[in-house]
Amino acid sequence: RQRQMCIRDSSLLGHVVDISEDGLMIMSETPIELNRDFDLGLEMPSSHKGDNRKITLKAHSVWQSSDANPELIDTGFQLINPDQSSIEVIKELIEELQF
Repeated sequence: RQRQMCIRDSSLLGHVVDISEDGLMIMSETPIELNRDFDLGLEMPSSHKGDNRKITLKAHSVWQSSDANPELIDTGFQLINPDQSSIEVIKELIEELQF
């Protein structure tokens, strides 16, 4: 079962479909403004029931394209100076979810 990671700015922006130490791709139902900095809250389900992990990332929206599903939009973000603890969580996610 795939775990969904939600990204929030002031409201739900979308779901993470790819992540690296440098950036992430979000799939959303509505377009996300390009060339803008965002303070993103990444909520990740844990294998322990009711124990969600959350990190905050500053990211810049750099590109957008149509998803394979025509009702969805993919947006690419470049991370802006992530702190070491956030990078460690991202590394764990890559290992755990095999991004």
